[in-house]
Amino acid sequence: MSVLKPTGAIEFVNVTLEVEGRRFLEGIDLKIPAGQTVAVCGQADSGKSFILRLLQGLPGMQKEDKVRLWGDIVVDGESIYDLNESSLRQVRR
Repeated sequence: MSVLKPTGAIEFVNVTLEVEGRRFLEGIDLKIPAGQTVAVCGQADSGKSFILRLLQGLPGMQKEDKVRLWGDIVVDGESIYDLNESSLRQVRR
């Protein structure tokens, strides 16, 4: 029986996200160590799904959408914004 090793930590560093002039996340600092499971809870339309979308490079956003993003999202010690297309696909898997 093989055991899968968990990938590295996920970290949000002072992340603020604004979409179409509405702020969904503001100054979020979050660190999830490798192997941990986290549940994100909150009211509808509070920005929960944006956390996962940010980890995936904001899929589903259109060029004409007005999106402003501050801060950094780090996966395995590397900023998600520095990843090439192939590495980003790997993170999404």
